[in-house]
Amino acid sequence: MKSKKVLILISILCFSILFVSGCYKSEQVKKPSGNEADFIDSSMNITFLGMSSTGPGLIVANGVAECINKSYAGSTVTIVPGNSGTNVTRINNKDADLALSDNIFFRAGINGSYPYDSKMDNLAAVAYINPHVIQVAASKSLGITTLDEIINNKKKVRISLGLAGGSWPLFMKNYLAEYGYTIEDMADWGCDILYQGIDDSAKMLADNRIDVLVTAVFIPTPTITELSRTKDIVLLQMDPDIMDKISAKNGYQKTIIPADTYGFLEEDISSVNTKSILITQKEAPEEEIYKIVKALADNMDYFQSVHSSLAGLTRETIIEELDYPLHPGAEKYYREKGLLK
Repeated sequence: MKSKKVLILISILCFSILFVSGCYKSEQVKKPSGNEADFIDSSMNITFLGMSSTGPGLIVANGVAECINKSYAGSTVTIVPGNSGTNVTRINNKDADLALSDNIFFRAGINGSYPYDSKMDNLAAVAYINPHVIQVAASKSLGITTLDEIINNKKKVRISLGLAGGSWPLFMKNYLAEYGYTIEDMADWGCDILYQGIDDSAKMLADNRIDVLVTAVFIPTPTITELSRTKDIVLLQMDPDIMDKISAKNGYQKTIIPADTYGFLEEDISSVNTKSILITQKEAPEEEIYKIVKALADNMDYFQSVHSSLAGLTRETIIEELDYPLHPGAEKYYREKGLLK
């Protein structure tokens, strides 16, 4: 009987030691020490503003979510459709934790310039994703090869500028401004102005219900490729001087759409692109944003495979293409890895 009591006491003592050790270990993990080990590999619950509910934008958003889940099992990433312009406002208003946008709207939000009425003070950049190349597709039957022919000749066309509030109508506004015109002026000289997404715009162009569509997505764009199989189209060139001006004023980058991007192209197309970026609230927890950047970097091989436009993305370029206020959590990761001096 005595030996049984001793055995029970020893068992209780061992359990108590294990329990106390476990509690102590857990408490130690929660106390950061200033390096990568600070942040627990725990799951996250994130509301993520993507782009449209279909197309390449959704593919990229799903890719970001999968990177997070690969690194932090059990995480919940709720993707909500949005667009570049409204996503900036919603992040600033604390409606979501993370969003896809582009440098043009992000810059405008920071500066309080069009289309925003005032400066936004709760914005921070997280990572560069890829370029969104402006493409202006037109029916070949129009007999034009440049966007400037529409403007200089005040040509009456039926044109879809993309969804209202997005980067495509903003590009057209900025381009027209260099000629002293507005989108309303186009309507005044007889143009039919529509605001449709790329899929609906392509269907309308294929059915001869519009003449021109404007888009800004990754290249090659599957919708443009499919459209060219049933409709004779061209991509319109842009004036080099105008591209220089809107790049300097608005943050676009001059680029080339190589002739081999689409089967119907006969030459390289001069254009501009925006930068697709991940943004967050300046007030977002440092740990959370650090973990998101780490998840992207740790799963870069997978992320590159999500879409052809991501193939050239690397752990280095997710920061190299950013020249905007960084979130402290993102900055912490980049500095630890020697990517930011």
